[in-house]
Amino acid sequence: MMVGMTGEPPRKDDFGPTTLVLIALVVSMVSFAGFRVMTDTKPLRPQAAAAQDVVSASVPSPLPAIAFPLLPEADPDVEQPGMSPAVSPAVSLEPMSVLPGISLLLDPPVLDAPAVPEAPPFRDVEHVFVAGETFTEVLARYGVSNANAAGWIRAAARVYALDRIRAGQRLSMRVDVAAGDLVSLEIPVDVSTNLVARRRGGVIVATREAVELGRVRRVVQGRIDTSFYASAARADVPDDIIGEVGEVLGWELDFEKLQPGAKFQIQFEELRRADGGGKIGGQLLAVRIIEKNSKVHEGIWFKQPGAKSGSYYTSKGESLGRDYLRFPVSFIRISSNFSSARLHPILERTRPHYGVDFAAASGTPVKAVADGTVEMAAWHGGNGRYIQIRHDDTFESGYGHLSRISPEVRPGARVSRGDVIGYVGSTGLATGPHLHFVMYKNGEYIDPLSAAAPRQRALSGDNVRRFGDSLTKINAAFAAAQRAGGQLVVASTAPAADPTVR
Repeated sequence: MMVGMTGEPPRKDDFGPTTLVLIALVVSMVSFAGFRVMTDTKPLRPQAAAAQDVVSASVPSPLPAIAFPLLPEADPDVEQPGMSPAVSPAVSLEPMSVLPGISLLLDPPVLDAPAVPEAPPFRDVEHVFVAGETFTEVLARYGVSNANAAGWIRAAARVYALDRIRAGQRLSMRVDVAAGDLVSLEIPVDVSTNLVARRRGGVIVATREAVELGRVRRVVQGRIDTSFYASAARADVPDDIIGEVGEVLGWELDFEKLQPGAKFQIQFEELRRADGGGKIGGQLLAVRIIEKNSKVHEGIWFKQPGAKSGSYYTSKGESLGRDYLRFPVSFIRISSNFSSARLHPILERTRPHYGVDFAAASGTPVKAVADGTVEMAAWHGGNGRYIQIRHDDTFESGYGHLSRISPEVRPGARVSRGDVIGYVGSTGLATGPHLHFVMYKNGEYIDPLSAAAPRQRALSGDNVRRFGDSLTKINAAFAAAQRAGGQLVVASTAPAADPTVR
């Protein structure tokens, strides 16, 4: 169809200039799209960072949908030189009628930006402290503020001092990432208990919880070189088991006079944490000390049916039990014996030493040697902090140079054999930490190491047979350890119900 001749007005059925331009543009683009369909098999994908928005066109023809730039609104009075390089972002998404049978749809741009993972609300942390690290510093490393850390330290103070953590201790905690605070924490206090603290309703609750311990039976044999204590410790015998050996055989043997070359055999239970966090001695089952002259000192543990606790016997069934403990501290070393004339290390003059001094570290527990009633628990001159206990109408005992006295120990209080009454120190006239231990008989000093207390009864009746069965198993374990070279784990049993039971 042609426009009217120059100088002639257009006829009724003629198209105007603007309409012709639009028709030509649509035809050319449809032709170009058809060429692309025939020559390029790659699917069209809108680009996220395109310089201009893209629209799709639907035409009533066999050709597939095509994509082309959206044209700006045409001005009928202005000649259009070509396509606009940009489109206003505020274009309607509704179909736009261009020509009869042709409509334009604007699609929003498609962005391929990767999804950002959501930060977890909690973080579980396992940390082992090294030398020099503090609880507050470690928490700060995991996003917990100093103020929040201080709140946990205060809450746990009555159970355990979190500001005095040792190297090697393991901390398990759950961190609230958003709040920069803890949800809970757990840390070993000792081999058998953990500190467990949790936030409940905005309040931090701290408790001491028992740890399930596995029970292992060990057999150890060795030779005494310098001292029994040093030789047993070198064989990895726990200190509390060494102390128990000293108590069991203390009335029968002077450990200070043992000659190098003597042998020892020890069989005991060891309690271990499942996480490998430590171990402690359990029940001492048997001990034998064989002197160089072949003299044997032995103690075999046996519990009679119905008894609350067991006792120690010789292999012949004779009791080693006494009403009095031999030593008030776990046996370490006697630093000074009973003497009527000893040069005092501080006063530098000769005077009687009516007692026995046990060298032990400050803070070592001191035990009452027998049942009795406390007569004194106070400062007592050169003895420093001192406790005196009356056991019966004949015997009394005294404990001097204590660093502190147990709170429940006061005049008139009853104590039982083996109760912890105080702790080793160096108060009063003392050159270093030790326990000064004295015994009185009818008000007169006696040598605590030479005053033999009466034995308990020997086994009888069916207990002799039961004890014989136990002794057979003990001897078999000692023989197996000897074949294995001196060290043997005989058997493991169920977790210990009460690691403190002797």
